[in-house]
Amino acid sequence: MASQTDTLIGQALQAEKKEGIGAALAKLREADKKNPNDQKIVFHTAHLLEKSKNYHAALGHYQRIAEMHEKLPPDVALGMARCFLALKRSDRAQKLFELLNEKAPKNKEVLVGLAGCKRLQKDLETAEKLVREALQMDPGFMPARHELAEVLFARKAFDEALAIVEQNVFREDLYGDSLDLWMAKLREQKREKYMQDQLEKLSSKYPKKVEFIFAYGIVANRAGEITLARPALERANALLPNNGKILYELGVVERIAGNIERSQDLIRQSLTLRADFPPGLRTYGVDHKYVYGDEEFRRLNRVLANFKFRGCLSRLPATRAARQADFNELKWRQA
Repeated sequence: MASQTDTLIGQALQAEKKEGIGAALAKLREADKKNPNDQKIVFHTAHLLEKSKNYHAALGHYQRIAEMHEKLPPDVALGMARCFLALKRSDRAQKLFELLNEKAPKNKEVLVGLAGCKRLQKDLETAEKLVREALQMDPGFMPARHELAEVLFARKAFDEALAIVEQNVFREDLYGDSLDLWMAKLREQKREKYMQDQLEKLSSKYPKKVEFIFAYGIVANRAGEITLARPALERANALLPNNGKILYELGVVERIAGNIERSQDLIRQSLTLRADFPPGLRTYGVDHKYVYGDEEFRRLNRVLANFKFRGCLSRLPATRAARQADFNELKWRQA
């Protein structure tokens, strides 16, 4: 059974490299059907859901593993803590990180997690102290560099924070969260031209790195430069086919260019991959109003409203996981 499980997980990891996280998750779901409650499969599924920022679903899967044990496994506790932190539930995250710190003091990942909790609680001095302690242990630890940049941005030390976050971004093995942070902070400072220039250089330097090419396409489109945005997004789509976000952004570019039929086709493909993606539903629906009339537009609006309601329901796994947190704490203390 173990070798079959490892084979299935290996196939999922290969799918992630070639086709992206969506394809990998599809393989893991199939594997879960064949081997229900196999902890390795459930854990890898949780990890990929967390990686794709689907934190509520990831928590649900981590909780499945927690319920299989009398004592909460450390890697599961760490995954749950990261998800709670990403959802800005610093109270829940801090409990788990502190429990982990009791069992394994001076762990760099735990220190970074505690720093994130302190930052959300506006205790920036303690947050910086914790994250610098993690960096002393491992100066190249990218999550620690990312958290230090977050703290420095919060302290309004923009130039220092920018220099630190760019250490995580300007490299082939970039840290994805840092790319998002870098783009967001430059946008806040109205430095889109600098961002576009840097992304153009990075796309040329790393021509197979889809993250840079996709980001460049988005930024070029926002700057109104469709002649630059379209080929970049087409390259991103060729490098990573069947990615909902890429298909959506490419559809938006085609829509701006006046190619409504092509735009509809791309956004329809995007929605088959991410059916609960409100921007895609809105754009698709507005175009339908002009092409197919008001009744079809109203129908799609009803679908969108339904997805908004379902979005509220999707938070239930996190609520359930939150209710389990105190129980998990007791299990952890018994370890």
